[in-house]
Amino acid sequence: MGNKKKEHLISVLDDFKVFGLPYKQGRDKMHEFTMYIFLPDAKDGLLAVIEKLASESSFLSDKFHQQEVRETCNETLTLGLSNWKTWLSLDMSSEREATIQDIRSIIVEFPTSWRAFILSLFIAICKGQDEPFPSNDAQVSWPMVVGVAILIIFVLGIIVTLRFWFTERLPYEERGTSEKSKSKKKKNKKKGKQIISDLIDNGGQGSNTQIGNDGLTDVTQLTISEDQLGLGSNDTVIYGGTYGYAKRPVAVKKIINDHHKEAIDEMEILMKSDSHENIIRFFDIKVDNDFHYIILEKCDCNLGELIRYFSPVSPSSSSHRGSNDFLERVRRELNPDLECSNGATSPLLMKLLKEIVAGLRHLHELNIIHGDITPENILVVRERNTLCIRIADMGISRALPVGQSSLAKKNSGMGSVGWMAPEVLSSSRQKLVVDSFSLGCLIFFCLTSGGHPFDPLLERQKNIMCGVSNISAVQHSPEAFHLIEGLLEPNVERRLTLQNVSNHPFFWNPKKCLDFLREVSERLDKAPAFILNDIQLIAVGKGWTAKLDAVLLNQLIPPSHQTSLTYNDQEPRDLIKAIRNKYCHYGQLTQPAKRRVGRLPMEFYEYFRSRFPSLLIEVYKVISMHCKQEQRFRSFFTDDI
Repeated sequence: MGNKKKEHLISVLDDFKVFGLPYKQGRDKMHEFTMYIFLPDAKDGLLAVIEKLASESSFLSDKFHQQEVRETCNETLTLGLSNWKTWLSLDMSSEREATIQDIRSIIVEFPTSWRAFILSLFIAICKGQDEPFPSNDAQVSWPMVVGVAILIIFVLGIIVTLRFWFTERLPYEERGTSEKSKSKKKKNKKKGKQIISDLIDNGGQGSNTQIGNDGLTDVTQLTISEDQLGLGSNDTVIYGGTYGYAKRPVAVKKIINDHHKEAIDEMEILMKSDSHENIIRFFDIKVDNDFHYIILEKCDCNLGELIRYFSPVSPSSSSHRGSNDFLERVRRELNPDLECSNGATSPLLMKLLKEIVAGLRHLHELNIIHGDITPENILVVRERNTLCIRIADMGISRALPVGQSSLAKKNSGMGSVGWMAPEVLSSSRQKLVVDSFSLGCLIFFCLTSGGHPFDPLLERQKNIMCGVSNISAVQHSPEAFHLIEGLLEPNVERRLTLQNVSNHPFFWNPKKCLDFLREVSERLDKAPAFILNDIQLIAVGKGWTAKLDAVLLNQLIPPSHQTSLTYNDQEPRDLIKAIRNKYCHYGQLTQPAKRRVGRLPMEFYEYFRSRFPSLLIEVYKVISMHCKQEQRFRSFFTDDI
């Protein structure tokens, strides 16, 4: 202990020094604890420890400072080793048997995983003695050897107990995001392959193999309630329930054993993808003679219920009001804004859409086709004071084989009516962009409070096959219109991928929009004629200066620059330049001009967006066609959301 001896010395009493050795793992306070070591001063101190523990029940509890630690240690020392004589199967002398009797009152009956170690230690000690006890002049006595073994076992027991105690008290989310948990997750997936193999070998009949979150065999109990939460693919039913010692609320997908292969496929997809925060979490699978039970994270509602409940225009919203306890509580406590007005999407709705795109992109990066993106399969959970997305129902999801970019019809499933891409309906080969088509329908559904681009309901399939859509309801947002149009593209080769979607201007914040226009303006100063010609075609109205306030116009061309700085109010290029100049030199604006255009970046951008709503997306089209590979624009086309 060196110079820190005094720091760690807790007390000196009854011929013992009690040292407290603190343990800390990084900055995680949940993994801090102190290990107490009793060092005897007496010659036969180890035996004295045994006698103290046997004779004074409060000997340990008096030395610890935390009540919960005291209770844990007291529980650890309550049971004796009443069966040790049977385990050792040795012919013991009365003196040795008396020693074992002392041990019974001290040591716990350890879990099965520790018994092999303890037994091997004691058997080695017993068999290592030629005589039951050494002579008096021997250097090592039998009680001393037993004492050393007891001390080792005692310290190991304390460490294991405290580790288990602290781990069980960590929140599940914290355990899932730590580096060690990530390592365990990899082991869990390797173990999962063995489970899948076992289930296949058994044909799904009565397999007892189970996998827990820590990668070890889990024998905790599953309780299924009669509450039906919803329906899944392949005519499966999802029930509520509880799982584990903590009785965690879960969703249980009940699949008949006739669909054994589908259950195994879904489990493989979940185990491969649920590391992402926007994918529903897979906990376990259990099997009996009739069903497979896939145990999943329980969510609060689905996206369809959320949008319809808070819809200002849906005729069913008023009838739903108050019928869902969770949504009623959300309305009362959070009062979420899911409306789109004046071409702008509410921040909460934009957050939810971003999370849907992020989760779906994660699946595509793993070469997984979800195959059934609908409002009912996008689940919603409440986390603190906001709502979050979980993509669920992987029943017909399929992973693309290595080296292939599409699946044949026989290897893929059918999605929900009215949400399938035309190539699915025509039984053509399916690529990842089948999910892009469904995503386009889903985004339209959210932005229109429950609408569908291929309505009416009974004609959706026919309209999808014929390419007859109506997305005029989102014309108030040119970025949304362009995005949905690209997602619903019938031609698979021209349809937007999830990487395109995640970097689309619809998801840009005001600062990124202004930065983009600034870079475009600087690029146009040295642009070739064909780019300038395309820019000239952007419709900004005749005389764009007429749409600006006089207080700002006076700032565009200061009197000292009237001969050197001019703007042509018929040129879109000059409008972009004006926006760039005022953005870069915002500090030079007068206070009246600042009050009129608002603060940077949100109010400033909204001032110009409300007057020229199509400017950003039209400029984006030109740049994406000619310049997106240039270094200055790379961050606008390749970064994630």
